[in-house]
Amino acid sequence: MATTVTTACALVAFRRSGLRLARGGRTGDELRSGVPLLALRLTGVGYRQLDKLVLGIVATTVGVAAFDVAEKVNLGGLTVLGVATSALIPASAAAASAGRPIADMALLATRWSGLLAGPLVGLAFGLAGPICEVVAGGSLPGASAAVRWLALTVLIATTYAAAFEMAIGVAAARRLAPMALLGLAINVVATLILASRYGASGSAAASLIATAAVAPLVVARSAAAVGASARALIVAALPGAGVAGSVAAGAALAASTGTSAEAALLRGGAAGVAVAAAGLGVPLLHAVRRWRTTPAAA
Repeated sequence: MATTVTTACALVAFRRSGLRLARGGRTGDELRSGVPLLALRLTGVGYRQLDKLVLGIVATTVGVAAFDVAEKVNLGGLTVLGVATSALIPASAAAASAGRPIADMALLATRWSGLLAGPLVGLAFGLAGPICEVVAGGSLPGASAAVRWLALTVLIATTYAAAFEMAIGVAAARRLAPMALLGLAINVVATLILASRYGASGSAAASLIATAAVAPLVVARSAAAVGASARALIVAALPGAGVAGSVAAGAALAASTGTSAEAALLRGGAAGVAVAAAGLGVPLLHAVRRWRTTPAAA
């Protein structure tokens, strides 16, 4: 019902704005340009869905539940990273069509997307134990380890997430699709090997192995597509990684004094937020100062 209403509203909006439905281009041309994009999106979905499918085959129901909890705990950092980079495809396409360089945009987006996702990654890593216990309502074997493996996976993704989206915007999806498919294949094989022995933590570790294995290639190809160097992208992601590590350490230390999972979560969360505020304060003040002085300099 919701889909029908949304479609009807969209058609009405198109008509009122003067847009008319028209026949597209040739099917072969559209497939050649669209298949790499479909491959990238399907591999993104496939990572998690295949993990659960394979885990359900080779492990127990408890293992699937533990992985599901770990995935939910890391959803915050992954969502922030996705939101922070979602507008970069049209932005890079517009800049490239206008003949403007996009390397600086890629580095700035990498830096700030990492800084935004870093605190949530750090909280997930540092508070894995109490978060899992509170979310699951008890102890699930392998859940806290799975949270930490997936948190590290998200942290690695901050090095190339922005440039990856921008590379799609400048029509470089064909160069990225093989790397995504390779990562998916490694993930499936590693999950089959590790999940049967280690359950949810093994499946999450397989995701980390696959991401780490293809990350150097993805960083290099994404950097080349946006006109930046791979080293510059990695350096731009380091502040976010530093904030994530500091938040994880502070939250874990504070949580260790809690008498229950809820108390540990509250103590660790408060400490993590305080550390994150301190870590983000310096770059935020610098950005505001730069923004205020730029018009005067112009």
